[in-house]
Amino acid sequence: MVSLEPIVCPVRDCPIPIDVMLRSSENFLIGAHKANLSHHSDGFPDVDAVSDSSEVVDVTESTETLKLLMKFVHKRPYPNVSLLQDNVLLDLAMASEKYMVHSAMIACSMCLQFTAQKYPIRALAYAVQYGYAEIMDAAAPFTVFESMETVENGLNSESALFAWVGQKRRFEKGFGSN
Repeated sequence: MVSLEPIVCPVRDCPIPIDVMLRSSENFLIGAHKANLSHHSDGFPDVDAVSDSSEVVDVTESTETLKLLMKFVHKRPYPNVSLLQDNVLLDLAMASEKYMVHSAMIACSMCLQFTAQKYPIRALAYAVQYGYAEIMDAAAPFTVFESMETVENGLNSESALFAWVGQKRRFEKGFGSN
């Protein structure tokens, strides 16, 4: 079911005409601008790639995540990501990496570096997947008391799990455990 609300840009008072529509995972349509997507990201198709302005582009992100992400592809003040709930911040961080919205990538990664202790396994998985050593360093110490099963379920790859096991062993040796 598609939303019956008018399709608008999520940026308040945006004067730019909508020329592409994004359909969220909940089937809500969000208005966007091909030129903005092209100029402010490296992950959306180029401005000339979508020719039909009535075309709908299906994406896997939630409506909330897409609305936040679209605020980073405008020449306006960006949202304060430090005020976002944990899962919303992580979802935005993942979407910003997927679509390579650099302004959102840096805002989210900096915030995650200082809040990784709140959700260390998800932060660690994100950091390993996208190569943020500072976030890995911030999150890893808060995961050493987690069970192997919990961490294995939370991390995205075997290499991340092996890195975690190495970190846990170093931690345990430092405290005289086996």
